[in-house]
Amino acid sequence: MGDALDLSFLGGEPLLEWDLLRRCVEWMEEQDVSALPGPVYFSVTINGVLFSPDRLDWMARRDFLVGLSVDGSPAMHNIDRRFPDDSGSHTAVARALELLCNRPNPPL
Repeated sequence: MGDALDLSFLGGEPLLEWDLLRRCVEWMEEQDVSALPGPVYFSVTINGVLFSPDRLDWMARRDFLVGLSVDGSPAMHNIDRRFPDDSGSHTAVARALELLCNRPNPPL
């Protein structure tokens, strides 16, 4: 992105701290960034489990780039990405991918 500033949220699951993520972005939007050498971009890498249409809308209004962690086929993905009840998370991730892909100009 050249001289742009990319404010990225990743590691663990950023959506577990949704309110903090929002506050960080909204704080950045309030700053005078005219002295920066380029624009400010936002990105997030998520597992998709806590993704929702409302969160997608909020991110889309800010031109977020969204990375979605998928470990391949449902069987492969569910080996390491399990819920506390030991069920696999691939179905939830597939729903998040569908949300992203069905939006005009998906932020992928």
